[in-house]
Amino acid sequence: MIKNDVQLIYDILSGDDTAFTALVQKYQKSVHALAWRKVGDFHYAEEITQDTFLQVYKKLSTLKDPRQFSGWLYVMTNRICSNWMRKNNPALQALETTPMEDLEKSAYARYVSEQREIESTEHRHEIAKRLLEKLPESERTVMTLYYLGEMTTREISRFLGVSVHTITSRLQRAKKRLQQDEERLVQEILGRVQLPDSLIENIVQGVADMKPTPTATGKPLLPWAAFGAAAVLGTLLLLGLNNQYLVHFQKPYSFEAQSEPTIEIIDTPIVLDVDVKPAVQNRIGRATTADKSTGDPSSKPQESQLLQEMSGVMRSGTDKRFQNRNFPSVFQAWDNLVGSIEDKQTSGNIEPSDNKTLYTERLTKHDLHWSPFFGLWWETTAAEPTYGLSTQLSGELEAAKVVRQQRLALNPNMLFLVEIRIHNHLRASAFPPDSEFWLRDSNNRIIQNRSNEYMMDLLNPDLQNLLIQRIGAIANCGLFDGVMIAGFHANATGFMDRHFHDATDEEIIAATTRILREVRTRVQDDFLIIVNTHRTKPTAYVEYVNGTFIETRRDANGSYTREGLQRIEDTLLWAETQLREPQVNCLEGEGIGTLPPDSPENLRWARVFTTLSLTHSDGYVLYTDGMRAVDPQAQHHAHYWYPFWDANLGQPVGKKVQCYDDSEGLFIREFTNGWVVYNRSGKTQRIELPKEASGVASGLKNTRWHTVPDLDGEIFLKKVVLSVGATVDTDTVTVVRDPEGKQNEK
Repeated sequence: MIKNDVQLIYDILSGDDTAFTALVQKYQKSVHALAWRKVGDFHYAEEITQDTFLQVYKKLSTLKDPRQFSGWLYVMTNRICSNWMRKNNPALQALETTPMEDLEKSAYARYVSEQREIESTEHRHEIAKRLLEKLPESERTVMTLYYLGEMTTREISRFLGVSVHTITSRLQRAKKRLQQDEERLVQEILGRVQLPDSLIENIVQGVADMKPTPTATGKPLLPWAAFGAAAVLGTLLLLGLNNQYLVHFQKPYSFEAQSEPTIEIIDTPIVLDVDVKPAVQNRIGRATTADKSTGDPSSKPQESQLLQEMSGVMRSGTDKRFQNRNFPSVFQAWDNLVGSIEDKQTSGNIEPSDNKTLYTERLTKHDLHWSPFFGLWWETTAAEPTYGLSTQLSGELEAAKVVRQQRLALNPNMLFLVEIRIHNHLRASAFPPDSEFWLRDSNNRIIQNRSNEYMMDLLNPDLQNLLIQRIGAIANCGLFDGVMIAGFHANATGFMDRHFHDATDEEIIAATTRILREVRTRVQDDFLIIVNTHRTKPTAYVEYVNGTFIETRRDANGSYTREGLQRIEDTLLWAETQLREPQVNCLEGEGIGTLPPDSPENLRWARVFTTLSLTHSDGYVLYTDGMRAVDPQAQHHAHYWYPFWDANLGQPVGKKVQCYDDSEGLFIREFTNGWVVYNRSGKTQRIELPKEASGVASGLKNTRWHTVPDLDGEIFLKKVVLSVGATVDTDTVTVVRDPEGKQNEK
């Protein structure tokens, strides 16, 4: 009988080393494949594989849930690879002299005809490596695990901690990106790789060397221990303890053993697992100040005591929360929520300090929010009470956890991101006045842009180190799902305030790439990185970035043109197909600040951006009040909550960017509870739906025929059949989610 992971782990912890050998045999190819993907050399990958399994043996008792072993193994392998790359800079012989075009369509034919004569095994490995480099990182990893690790999509899903559907999609896209001959070449090269028998032998010997030599002094304790255990068990039975305590008592080994920090992959989106004394200012991250004396930027940050405690709890459920949302899905940019359309008497923004209950209720209508810093801050010192040079978070972590949990209790699918600025700052107090982080003019004055923001010198390596370490601290604290990088534009030619900087395009791209690449080596694969690119595409950073914040402004005529909308559509669709998964794209439309938020024009444009987002993406949408364009002192991104967003569409079942009846500019998409239509075709359109539905904005009930004006959009909700002859509109159905994220209709 083949034992599963849980049975093998129990046997190992009970002293059965043959069970550990079986575990190594089961996972050695997976670990080696991931290691090769990370370090790029098969022989070094074998050494890392051996080191990984020795660490697994040492730390197996710290794994709280044996069912999560494969995910735990992935995290450990990834960490050991990162440590190895920091310590080593091997001069690996690469296929630098082979032009990429030579590896295109003719690669497979040339390989078949010439491999016996001129290509060594290492050369073939390099060919596979170069072909895989054409893929985004997420697809490259899946392809490597599939062919080299010989894993099924379900096994890869458990290993990486994402859904089978996501893995299947990544694999299919990877195959499409590679030409047929190239994919066959990768499959044949990687499929031939066989790990040496000596690998398992070395691991087994390493395990044997770990064990201390038993001493013969003293009487054996086992009989007395057995007698004592029997006495305690008998006492428990006499006291009438119930079965749940006996189950824990009978475990052959404690999986709750306290040991070195590990990462546990859990299914719940609520992090509850850290014991921290309240009212204590806890610190997370690295305690060093970023200056020229910080040393090697790639050195591993020192973990504080709190980080060691929190490293046992991994931020979990990002994919699950992303996939379980009901649509429309609205995001909250910063804390600038004004109120509801029905409550226009609300003056100014609603701040958490004004009415916490009202603020929390309205905030949790949104499925994604930045920046909820939960009362934490970057640590300051007596010498530098305001300057944010620290990479260490301070504050009451327990209170921050409570706030996060309260919001997840109201909306289990919320994602929480933190804003990071990489080239400007709102406040001059961000750094000391004499800091070299500021960008300066010929008179040594800090340069300000047109929005009076203070420009930062992105090319300063110490500033880059500070940003990298801060994002790492955000990822490691366990409260946040990712970062939104503001002040970021797709490529140097679209770089915000480009004319203030003397750097070349290549220098700006290189600096930004270094930040993103270094961050990716320090964080989990599910840690989200969103960048603010406006209507441009971050083509230089596709393997590092999950999504875009498409912060649009009205076109030159003060409105949105058809051409402008088409560019927005093109950018959004590109981001939905090209960036790393999960792709988390946020589209923001700018309201007309000179008109009331519930004016016909503002309501129409809110529908336009909502339906554009729904038909072209699986992302998030927002429509602002537009006051910033009227009043420079008004808050950016302030918005009301529109009733249109309360429609219960469910989840998408139809494809994106489908034209209705082949009509140019008229898009339709089906959801579980209805349809969405977005119209920029140039004329009013009359459409026929597959079944009777009700228009959310029009109020037209239970008909298949509906009219959608030009530059407008509509949501149509299906009928729900309750019994024979009885129906109810979908918009009267309340959808609630239990803590597991499952939907239930009432």
